[in-house]
Amino acid sequence: MSYRPTRMPTTAGMLGTLLWCLPALALAEVRGQASASTSAADTRSDEFTEGLDKSPFGVGAPNVRVALRATTAISESFSVTAVGDADSQRSSVLDVQEAWVSWNPVPHSAWRLRARAGAFFPASSLEIDYDSIGWNPTRTLSSSAINSWISEEIRVVGAEMSAQQLGAMTGSPHSWRATLGVFAGNDPAGTELAWRGWNVAGRVTGLFQKLRLPNLPVYWPTGPLPMQTRNVQIVREIDSRVGFHTTLGYARDNGLDIAAMHYDNRGDPLRIENGQYSWRTRFDHLSVRLAPAPGWELLSQAMRGSTVMGPNAVNVRFESWYALTSHNLGPGVATLRYDWFRNADRDETPADPNDEQGNGWALAYRVALPHSLTLVTEVLRVESTRAARSLIGDAPRQVESSVALDLRWSF
Repeated sequence: MSYRPTRMPTTAGMLGTLLWCLPALALAEVRGQASASTSAADTRSDEFTEGLDKSPFGVGAPNVRVALRATTAISESFSVTAVGDADSQRSSVLDVQEAWVSWNPVPHSAWRLRARAGAFFPASSLEIDYDSIGWNPTRTLSSSAINSWISEEIRVVGAEMSAQQLGAMTGSPHSWRATLGVFAGNDPAGTELAWRGWNVAGRVTGLFQKLRLPNLPVYWPTGPLPMQTRNVQIVREIDSRVGFHTTLGYARDNGLDIAAMHYDNRGDPLRIENGQYSWRTRFDHLSVRLAPAPGWELLSQAMRGSTVMGPNAVNVRFESWYALTSHNLGPGVATLRYDWFRNADRDETPADPNDEQGNGWALAYRVALPHSLTLVTEVLRVESTRAARSLIGDAPRQVESSVALDLRWSF
């Protein structure tokens, strides 16, 4: 195999954005959330991010995390926002999740425009409140497989423009929205999904964090891909090509909300820099939210895509979906979620099996307590089969179960 190297700086665009934002945040409005969690689980790996397990609970527990969200207004239409956290289960401990400059002009009609530039998540998840503090699911402790992967590997460094037409402003029950974004710096996206697979977790990768791949023979010095390092930085720019994402959404005043998204990092799979390959990763995503009756909420997301590296050295078709229902029960909210996920290996490297299939159930209960406290409990069970586990001495089929408890304080 032959690869064309590149000397493109890996994080220059992101660092420039962060340095520009930080002085403006000195007088910002700051909100925070501190959480402490513990669990009982049967997870086998010493480090979740290094093994092929699907659930993080029980690894290094208990866990303490503090997240901060700072926003400051530069003018009537411009503001700067940054989200960072400290996590006792992350190697870098302190890190930044997102930082962006936004333009929100005062609307003078039923149309609302918004633009932002920086490093951020493209809006896709229904489990996450994007105005909250950090990437936290609002109904459960774990995130679905789809949103766990997004929080782990998808972060764009670029700009996006969105337009929304509010039906309530014109007396119509229908509302529409559209978003178009262009970005760099997400070339390694797909590395973890191909070589470690899906997980049902929700850990957020920091912008400066390096993920650790499992110790698979494929990238040993004697393996077919010896130039690959086990450390992966998701925001690295490798091939000097611009990616894009676009979303179209529809909402009705009866509680129905539908959105379709396409993401394509346009990575050149023949490029490599400092042990990091550029992956061509693209996917289609559909989300549906419905409130059929007072106190009830139904959510579902589905994703299908592919990720390719090298001249068909790694080629994985992936798909996942989940269905979630929440209902007010007693003083709190009960939530039940079912996950399904699969990877199909389509490459020409037989020593690197990446086929996978699994499913998971999560049952959670969230209750608000005095003094801005929230208590969330969750029972999680994930069953999966992955042939690559036999390469590191594990059984291909595993069933992981856990009971977790998390106490959150918002300030």
